[in-house]
Amino acid sequence: MARKTKPHIDDTSLHFFQMRELVTRDNVTSYEDRIRFLKSLRTTILSKKNDLETALNEDFDGRSIHETVLADIIPTISIIDYSIKHLRKMMRPEKRHVALHFLPAK
Repeated sequence: MARKTKPHIDDTSLHFFQMRELVTRDNVTSYEDRIRFLKSLRTTILSKKNDLETALNEDFDGRSIHETVLADIIPTISIIDYSIKHLRKMMRPEKRHVALHFLPAK
């Protein structure tokens, strides 16, 4: 009889499941939680940089590590940093115009 083993969950998957659970439970994610998630994502990407470089090298049949850093890792980290810096503004409510056929909706 084969023994069932518990599937291995690495840190990245654990963070993903924690974020998913929080959003599902609360239906709204606070500013503090979003900042924490973004910082955690940034840290995870940087700590797994070598693994990402190796995986992309294998996926693209010999892709240069420098190309991976320039095309994938640096832009992703830049977007995360930008999001952390501008998150409050991005979370502000915005007025939206309602199409004529939906009037008198707000």
